[in-house]
Amino acid sequence: MFGRKRRTEGAVAAVRVGYDRAILDAGVILFQQVAEDHDGHYVSSSVVDLLGWEATAFRTPGTLRRLVHPDDLAAFRSAAPLPSTDEPTIDLRSLLGDPPPPTDVAEPVVRLLTASGDYRPMVVRMARTRAGEPVSGSLIDASAGAREQQRTRRLAEVADISHHGSLLFELVDRQDPSTVVFRSANDSARRLFDLDPAVLDGGHLEQIFDGPSARLLQSALFDVAHTGESLTARRLSFAEVPDTIVDLRIDRLSDGCLGVTIDDVTESVRTEERLRHQALHDHLTGLANRAALDERVALVAAGLSMREHVAVILVEVDGLDRFNREGGHHSGDQVLVELGRRLDEDVTGIDLVARIGGNEFAVLTHPDADREVLERRVRAVQDVMDRPLDLDGDLRAVQCTIGAAYAPEHGQDPGTLLRSADGALRQARDAAETLAVFDPVEERSLTRRVGILTELRRGLSNSELELRYQPIVDLRSGRVTKVESLLRWQRGDGSQRSVELLELAERSGLIEPLTRWILGESSRAAERLGRDRDALVVSTDLSLPQIRRDDLLGFVDLLVRAGELTPSTLEVEIAEPELARDPERACEIVGHLHEVGIPVAIDEFGTGFLSVTTIESIPVSNLKIDRGYTTAVTSVGADAEAVASTIDMAHGLGLTVTAVGVGDATTLERLAAMGCDHAQGVHLSEPVTFEDLPRRVDELEAAMSTWVGARAVLLEHAD
Repeated sequence: MFGRKRRTEGAVAAVRVGYDRAILDAGVILFQQVAEDHDGHYVSSSVVDLLGWEATAFRTPGTLRRLVHPDDLAAFRSAAPLPSTDEPTIDLRSLLGDPPPPTDVAEPVVRLLTASGDYRPMVVRMARTRAGEPVSGSLIDASAGAREQQRTRRLAEVADISHHGSLLFELVDRQDPSTVVFRSANDSARRLFDLDPAVLDGGHLEQIFDGPSARLLQSALFDVAHTGESLTARRLSFAEVPDTIVDLRIDRLSDGCLGVTIDDVTESVRTEERLRHQALHDHLTGLANRAALDERVALVAAGLSMREHVAVILVEVDGLDRFNREGGHHSGDQVLVELGRRLDEDVTGIDLVARIGGNEFAVLTHPDADREVLERRVRAVQDVMDRPLDLDGDLRAVQCTIGAAYAPEHGQDPGTLLRSADGALRQARDAAETLAVFDPVEERSLTRRVGILTELRRGLSNSELELRYQPIVDLRSGRVTKVESLLRWQRGDGSQRSVELLELAERSGLIEPLTRWILGESSRAAERLGRDRDALVVSTDLSLPQIRRDDLLGFVDLLVRAGELTPSTLEVEIAEPELARDPERACEIVGHLHEVGIPVAIDEFGTGFLSVTTIESIPVSNLKIDRGYTTAVTSVGADAEAVASTIDMAHGLGLTVTAVGVGDATTLERLAAMGCDHAQGVHLSEPVTFEDLPRRVDELEAAMSTWVGARAVLLEHAD
């Protein structure tokens, strides 16, 4: 019997332990008043683990009440009324002037002091009791729930104050998109769409958005509600919020509601557009740049129909450095801005105008099936470029060179088309024209010249170039008073004329070292010739672009100061067309050479149409009549009259005259009769090497002495 009793007691103890463990695992403390009107309590052993206090301590009156946080005491009393005691209850809220917490909560959460000194939130839950019986109930650990509630509350606060808009929708009828209604919105969304709070209580989309916008949102929300797949849309705009661009994302929540996140990206888009504009436009003129041109040409060319054509036109502004030099860079900028404006506004049928270089524009026309229409547009570009510019009240002419290419004939991709247009530009410059349309045959000729340039560069470095000297005879005395230095290139397949070499060098960037070499060699030749006989003047043909560089003029000054050049023994020849192209700059350069003591002759006279007034303003000493007139002086009456009048005009200005290209005795005689001062040509002598020059001069002077004597006799008999 005693054994059965012990087994029963053991089983009861085991059940009690399991019961206590279950209560502890549930985070519950059971309590009951010791007796009615008694402030002591029996508590379960779980209090030791949850609060750290011994259970027996709570039998002492007031123990449980003293563990309640003062701010929570009123709430605790409302749920578990305690008998009054003589010990006063301190309410900290009353002392601070705060209103008391609500006391109508059925199961309030109160904070109880633990043995470690902190507070643990506990839900107070009362068991039903009959009147006159002790109060009993439970304290349920709310720590985990409170933290979760706090986290949820904080996240909700973050969402509400976020600058990202948040909207909550519900699809009331899952089969009907029109039943989408508003449920909630944060402050950002309310401000963005100016939402009335009443709308958020079940309002429909049509109350905020017009028909198209509402249908778009309804469809998107309906799709997400059914598929569960999130939807993202970028760069949207709604008529209801003008001048605003948003990114939108729709997600289905766990309870089936639909969350919409909206980002106002207006400023970001504007910044992107501004940066893109800067990347694709020229900062000075506001026109498109090369990158934008490439994009547009590729798009337009790819969309051409079988019969359509489009033109790419390159415009190169010549002499921009003159405007910068005379009026500063502001003046040059004015020129570019005005020319860009004209191309953009004054030419019809233009798709795009771009500035693609410091002094270069590109024009893309609209496609057209009529090739003649494109040609008229090219000429229209030329016409607007030819109009004088008004620069601060001063009308100035601007010279431009224009090259055009057509798609698809000359290429369809941007690279090929622009290369073709650039080839046309080179062809225009090569022909001294202001406009050229791309010619594949001429391009092949240019390609050949590029090959020659490569060889020329190699020839200059390998000393394959040399000067030949052609004597110039004084027709009155028969003496050789000058020799002209002519550039020759000793190549295996023949030689090139000096003019061709200089033109090629000018395009290649070799002009400066080549010009220095010519000046140096001519100076040394003049110095050596002066040792053996009366000083001969060495005349050398240079183009104006060669000597317009300040550093090249400085090189001449250096030769004079170093004693390597006696100025009076060197003459510089400049072609009349070059002087006529820029008379002001020509006057400056010739004036500088004149001050140094180097005489200047106008070469190819009769081809540049310089006025007498301009000739008077340029300090030149000699005119060289172009060979085109000289060779016809005995056969074409008009040319003979032009030569005679030129000689008279030059003598009237105090200038001497040289006839170039004398090919026979009759021509020589006719020129002498007209009063021409000097002559040169194959009839007198071919160009010879410096080593052969002294012998050739002696032979020529001997022959001319006989000619002068015979002519004097004839004149004497004629008188």
